[in-house]
Amino acid sequence: MNQEIITRYIRQPARLPSELRARIELAWDAEPVLLYALADLDHGLMLGESWLALGARHVAVARPAAGGAWAVRTIDRGQIRAVQLTPGLSANILLLMGEAHEEPLAIVRYTQRQRGAFENIRFVLEEALAGRTIATTPADADRVYADAVARPVRDAQALVAGVLQNNAGGATMSQLRETLGTSRKYALPLLEHFDSIGFTIRDGDLRRLRSTAGNSGAQVQN
Repeated sequence: MNQEIITRYIRQPARLPSELRARIELAWDAEPVLLYALADLDHGLMLGESWLALGARHVAVARPAAGGAWAVRTIDRGQIRAVQLTPGLSANILLLMGEAHEEPLAIVRYTQRQRGAFENIRFVLEEALAGRTIATTPADADRVYADAVARPVRDAQALVAGVLQNNAGGATMSQLRETLGTSRKYALPLLEHFDSIGFTIRDGDLRRLRSTAGNSGAQVQN
């Protein structure tokens, strides 16, 4: 379900491409990818598709290359001395720092849609720098990524459910937008997604839970 949310609403890759994953693990001498995130902004803050992958001993940054190939750069985790985050409303910048006064080992940029996936990677790296190990397994990589990216949509769905359950007559776009704490630009496609999956039903200017309208099958998706 999380992967469907990523594909249908967020409209981003639901997982690290299998051929790229194999390429990264080959460069790591068969060390498996434990976590990954999509860096969906390029250096000019335009939408793009690069990936940051985390292994037990390495980090890889993969960027598109000519001919549809990938340029993969590997960094030994032992070189990382600090992880720095510059957050923003529309763009976040993550820097992997080496020795003092040297250029960053890696710089990746991403939108809020990928914030959860990058927070997972940043947490593991920062814990490692503090001498603590976080257990992660290759089998969980796809699930952890999908959960992190889809979580804001599921959280928003729960908020909408709470409002509509307390307003049997329905709620307007303005009321739901205020509940979600976002602009109409972002609220409208999200609410239309909830309509399309049968979670809500639109009746003029109002939206109601489809279960309230007589379909008991509509539930908050986990």
